[in-house]
Amino acid sequence: MSASESPHPGPGELSAADRAILDLSRRHHRTAEAHAEAVQAELGLSVTRYFQELNRLLDDPAALAYSPIVVKRMRRLRGLGR
Repeated sequence: MSASESPHPGPGELSAADRAILDLSRRHHRTAEAHAEAVQAELGLSVTRYFQELNRLLDDPAALAYSPIVVKRMRRLRGLGR
């Protein structure tokens, strides 16, 4: 297992689970149902938990460094809900 795959990342590093959430968020799903199925099948999370974790990641500088396009897009979408 490499340092980047460590289940206990150091400060400023993303876990493999965090990277998986961002990677899934990068992909386009035709429907909300297809997205929910992918969340459950690939991440083993409920949709509610997925969005809680994604929201946490949007404020993490390491997430921004890992996937700037996804994080910036999701931040914009989050801002529209206010």
